[in-house]
Amino acid sequence: IWNTLEGFKVKPYYRAEDIETLKYLNTNPGEAPYLRGNESTKNNWEIRQDIESEDLAAANQKAVDALKKGADAVGLNMKNVKNIGDLNVLFNNIDITKSKIYITSSISYKQIVNLLIEYIKINSIEKNNVNGALNFDPWSYALKHGNFYNSFEENISEAFDLINLCKNELPNFKIITVNGNLFHNSGSSIIQELAFTLASANEYVYQLTKKGLSIDDISPRIMFSFGIGSNFFMEIAKIRAARLLWSKIVEQYKPLSEKSMKIFIHCVSSLWNKTIFDSYVNMLRTTTEATSAAIAGADSITVLPFDLPFRNSDEFSDRIARNQQIILKEETYLDKIVDPSAGSYYIENLTDSIAHYSWELFKKVEEKGGFFASITENFVQEEINKIAQIRFDEYATRKTTILGTNQYPNLSETMLDKV
Repeated sequence: IWNTLEGFKVKPYYRAEDIETLKYLNTNPGEAPYLRGNESTKNNWEIRQDIESEDLAAANQKAVDALKKGADAVGLNMKNVKNIGDLNVLFNNIDITKSKIYITSSISYKQIVNLLIEYIKINSIEKNNVNGALNFDPWSYALKHGNFYNSFEENISEAFDLINLCKNELPNFKIITVNGNLFHNSGSSIIQELAFTLASANEYVYQLTKKGLSIDDISPRIMFSFGIGSNFFMEIAKIRAARLLWSKIVEQYKPLSEKSMKIFIHCVSSLWNKTIFDSYVNMLRTTTEATSAAIAGADSITVLPFDLPFRNSDEFSDRIARNQQIILKEETYLDKIVDPSAGSYYIENLTDSIAHYSWELFKKVEEKGGFFASITENFVQEEINKIAQIRFDEYATRKTTILGTNQYPNLSETMLDKV
């Protein structure tokens, strides 16, 4: 019996009778509660590459190259975008109706949205064909910096204004990104990452419905971003459980459209387990992570370059990161098979256990007054720190193995003088 870090026990093997009581097994892909995926005929996902350069010309060159060589979407840092001329530089030779645009950073998201709307009108672009998302997440900002960018009330008002603006002008653009990968990369357990991410999203819904928006206005404009670690089967189960639980949360707000119960999930390979030394082993880790996300039915995936822990990625490491996903599509056909893990006694039981324990922690957050109250009281931070310390101790004692670091390290390897 495996006593997991997540707080539940896993048997060495499972049989058919172990899944007889799972009610959701009778649902089909593309049907509520969407545990088996949002689509009924395919499992395709976006290959996304994030470009953090603030130099607009350099970012454009890198984005154009990425899109030519297999990426479907790019994440762009728009801190230096201040006018239409800047957008023209950043979008040069990029067809934003064919490639999704994710805005990962900005001084003012309202300013960027208004510039994007103006850019679309000037270039006579069909607004319904423009897809992407803003990385607007005040909770994550507050957790990272200890305070809100403006204030709690102003951030909620900004979210309200952005959703109202984009409903008509950018109908297929998502406004809020709930960054669960922040919890993951801080050392959380899978249960904590899922529960706190759902609680964070629910806080947005609660605050915005209080201001008069409907759940049908809000839910389709939220994107969830999860970190994906190397615990292969658990990560598959986490994403499947996320779809189930989000549909149950949205259901309580009585949506008019069943589609509002769907969740858009972006997965990012973990930073927690990546190493500076023996860095090529990071490729093995990101491969299993991307495979977990694909099997689980992620809507988009970012594989981070293997050398990111110690330098800015170069053309080689960017190409490898893209090609890992291309191989998963072109050589393993994971994009063709809907819910490939369906019926697996092991994964179905893991999904049920993760859903159950995450829901219990989610309810605990709600009992404390919601996510905002919980981070104000440091409940979320303290709970994650406890697990992070356990994980550090397990690495130090080799209870958890990281190849090339605490198992089979290259003792002669030294730090590069220049990177």
